[in-house]
Amino acid sequence: MNKHEEGAIIIALQYCKIKVFNGYRSLSNSMHATLILIHEKLEEFMGFHDHVTESNLKSLLIGSSSSSVISVSRYADPFTAVSITCIGELLLSVDESVHCIIGIVLKVNTDKAWFYNGCTKCKRKVEEDGETFYCNYCAAAMSTAIPRFRLELVVIDDTVPANFTLFDREAANFLGVSAEFMMTKAEKVDDDSMQSLAEFDKFLGIPFVFKVGVKLAKWSSMPLITVQAMSIPINAMDRRK
Repeated sequence: MNKHEEGAIIIALQYCKIKVFNGYRSLSNSMHATLILIHEKLEEFMGFHDHVTESNLKSLLIGSSSSSVISVSRYADPFTAVSITCIGELLLSVDESVHCIIGIVLKVNTDKAWFYNGCTKCKRKVEEDGETFYCNYCAAAMSTAIPRFRLELVVIDDTVPANFTLFDREAANFLGVSAEFMMTKAEKVDDDSMQSLAEFDKFLGIPFVFKVGVKLAKWSSMPLITVQAMSIPINAMDRRK
């Protein structure tokens, strides 16, 4: 590095944790998800490098106790400015808070309802009324409804496990199939628990980055955790093959 003559060397850490002790911040890896990128030939690196001078190389880890994710990308990122935390702390979070969690899926609870019939307009759950359906939100009846995913994932990090609810957009995007396809396939399988369908096994054993929302419920001592976005670290891609 001493012989590098093209200015500062840019090092980026993907999906790491920022810890605070005595007013100073330090970085640590998070299970198998953290990835170190050194002077990569990426557009984000080049754009950041153009704005770096010798006078502004002060570490962003000094002088602030914020644990928010710092991003230099110019592109929209659902994980930008969302604090990284662990599941143990997540269970003690305040109502309506949003967090970033890095964890591994242990199980998909297919013994519970894994889909719902959605409105063709607003996509919310509809009520079945004989041979028709009714959407309370749209205040309209309809002859058909669209099956949509509502999966319960058991996720664990280096603290404790918790149940995450994953809805249709993220589930279908990851699985590469629709809930309607899975229903059709399930009808051909003599197994109500869906354990014999291999698609749901794709979630297992892979470290995901989850952006989750927390909702406190009066009827439950555990918060309701809903996945708003999810991503797979680059170094975990090969595990899907």
